[in-house]
Amino acid sequence: MDNPTGVATIHSAITEAEALLASAGIEGPRLAAEALMGHKLGVDRAGLYVRMREPLDDGKRAAFDALVKRRASREPLQYITGEAEFLGHAFSVTSDVLIPRPETELLVTRGAGVLSGTGGGLAADIGTGSGCIAVSLALLVPGAKVYAVDSSKPALALAAKNADAHGVEGRVKLLFGDLLSPLSGEGFTGGLDLIVSNPPYIPSGDIPGLQPEVLFEPMSALDGGPDGLDAIKRLITDAPNYLRPGGTLLMEIGLGQAEAVRRLIAKESGLSLLEFIKDFQGIERVLAARRN
Repeated sequence: MDNPTGVATIHSAITEAEALLASAGIEGPRLAAEALMGHKLGVDRAGLYVRMREPLDDGKRAAFDALVKRRASREPLQYITGEAEFLGHAFSVTSDVLIPRPETELLVTRGAGVLSGTGGGLAADIGTGSGCIAVSLALLVPGAKVYAVDSSKPALALAAKNADAHGVEGRVKLLFGDLLSPLSGEGFTGGLDLIVSNPPYIPSGDIPGLQPEVLFEPMSALDGGPDGLDAIKRLITDAPNYLRPGGTLLMEIGLGQAEAVRRLIAKESGLSLLEFIKDFQGIERVLAARRN
């Protein structure tokens, strides 16, 4: 028996939380319970396992139970712990920004390849959110300078925090405003080597049917209008004004949008389609285009 004296231990609290989370339909309930306990105690998973048989006082137990209830309500684990992993680095996240996803890592690794080929380069991350894309590009390409643009001031404050935490604040400049328009104030007339963006691309009518966790994320970063293409259309139209000749546009797109995006590129004389990069599920997820 885990707690013969009736005193709760770390192990027994995790086991009870696992059952609660499983009943709430949480995927991986044991891992979630362990992650919440580790967060509450300030230890990693290895440290948690060493302490499993330790008693858990009433105060810590109540605090842990409160976190478990939040997860059972389907609030994302990353918002509860305030941290998400992206390309092997930890980023602070809040409900003001999207939670970084593995698919977006494809955008960054391809973008880093583009910038490396220029010997450093100048990039803009449009809709930077947590700054995970901009900061990761700066980390992967030490000579690069990245403009991180967002229309949310709380998101920009978080991006600044992440840039500082990773030591790239000197090469990530934050700009407030809508899509590419803030770059005009920086005097850009075709000087960027790279534009990257993970814009809102979910059709408005699809949003009510999303997983409950996704509905905790900021709607402005999800809702792409009736066909999901509102921001995508504007970025395709405006990107040639900011890219140098031969510069690259990389943009994440949604399931089933590749054909519509292909048609949009074909109508834009300033851009040529390079390819669609498929994600881990074989979905055409990242648009790669070049300025003519």
